[in-house]
Amino acid sequence: MSFEPSYEKIVSSYRRRIGEMQTIVECKLPIVSDSVASKVLVANVAINNITGTASGNAVMLDGVAKAQVMYVAEDGGYRSMDYTIEFKDKYLTEADVDASEIIARADIVDVNYAIDGNMIRVTGVANITIDGIYNDNVNALISTNSEDVFSKMEEIGYLNFLGIAQEKFDVSSDYVIQDAVLDVLSVCPSVYIDRVEPMDNYAKITGYVNVITTYSTNGDNSTLRTHTTSFDFTQEVALTGITESSRIESVVNIQYSNIVLNTNIEADTTAITINMPLDYMGYVWNNKTIDVVSDLYSTTNMLTCNTISFNTFEIDNPIVTSSRLSGMISLMDNEPAIDEILGVTCSNAVVAGTNLSGDTLTVDGVAYINVLYRNTDLGATFANMVQLPFSVDVRGVNANSMADVTAQLQNITAKARRGVEIEIMGDIIVNATMYRDGTQAVIDSVAIGEEKIDNNYCMSIYFAKSGDTVWDIAKKMSVSEDAILAQNQDLTLPIQEGERIVVYRQS
Repeated sequence: MSFEPSYEKIVSSYRRRIGEMQTIVECKLPIVSDSVASKVLVANVAINNITGTASGNAVMLDGVAKAQVMYVAEDGGYRSMDYTIEFKDKYLTEADVDASEIIARADIVDVNYAIDGNMIRVTGVANITIDGIYNDNVNALISTNSEDVFSKMEEIGYLNFLGIAQEKFDVSSDYVIQDAVLDVLSVCPSVYIDRVEPMDNYAKITGYVNVITTYSTNGDNSTLRTHTTSFDFTQEVALTGITESSRIESVVNIQYSNIVLNTNIEADTTAITINMPLDYMGYVWNNKTIDVVSDLYSTTNMLTCNTISFNTFEIDNPIVTSSRLSGMISLMDNEPAIDEILGVTCSNAVVAGTNLSGDTLTVDGVAYINVLYRNTDLGATFANMVQLPFSVDVRGVNANSMADVTAQLQNITAKARRGVEIEIMGDIIVNATMYRDGTQAVIDSVAIGEEKIDNNYCMSIYFAKSGDTVWDIAKKMSVSEDAILAQNQDLTLPIQEGERIVVYRQS
């Protein structure tokens, strides 16, 4: 028997969680020589980039963070400092990590500060999740090239990781503060991706930037105030091999140390231009399909087949959902009363957990919002870190999926109630990417065995069992499906249990 099986290589990519850990980011910010800090108003830590590389059973993590502080000097003036710092850590696993790519994400969940002589020590606690992209390589039987062997074909699908579409680009905006500005102390930007549109060999990226500017004012009652502005951007990122059906997971980071702020301060109006460099990384997955032999038999010989399984991965396009954020907190008894809300600054949202029920993903988290306010009797500015829990429902998700979720705050405002309560309103933006793990099985080798025994009979009769198909019966009787159908023209399809199938053969 002439038998020449053909195989094709499958490279199936998938994503797996490697682990989770916490790391400490610490920075000592030196106070300028002409100023002594009497009180810290706001301290903030933001991680704008974190990468991972696998080495044996360790994942080496490198990150860049920005620490910011605003404080009151002994002369009553307001000062600010910000430093960009690098940090390193590692995560150890029991076995070697053989991922082709490492995806790491960090969320700051706690910030502490202390005045230490001529320095302000700022410490941030970051939760880090570490995922890996892996590849399974298998050979799949796609044809047998033999007249004596009958094959059953099946189309299977899988994802192949194409690579990372990476680009650095600048976004900028002009805005005006209608106030008597003395000095711009800090900017707290945040960014999120609203949608990604894959095209031929490139992707169109649309996102939004939110910038909170904190400044001091002129006059006898000099104080702090904040101004919020938002703007959108669209960029194109190229990578050969992207198609309109590609799936892209996006990560965008702000290069805090390279933000350029140009200000033109006049009596009651200040014009500001902000230029912000962004690092974009898009993890690109392409859909693949292949027709493989899922079953086969020979009319003349016994066949031995070996089947191998491989991991698969399905990912949906990200879903961006906006939900209203609102809540109220009361001041502690020992905190000064609120005479005027000055604004909000350095805010962020942390996802604490997710729950999937049917086609709805519930995202729970905490919003951390720094509120500045003034007490007239004391003639002083104070800050209160408001922590508001949130719960957002993302609808239309795929059941039995896992979720990769980020959250951003937008348009946050604060109001005072009765001088002892702070009411927060704004928007929470949730970006959810749903993915699913699975497996597929293919025939990766076939061996020809002994010849089948020729019983030298000319008629065979078979009584169908429940669930039998024409293929099943042909395989059991060692004839073609065409022979079954041609000689049993009154056969009911689908075949009913107990039906009689008769096949005549040449003796």
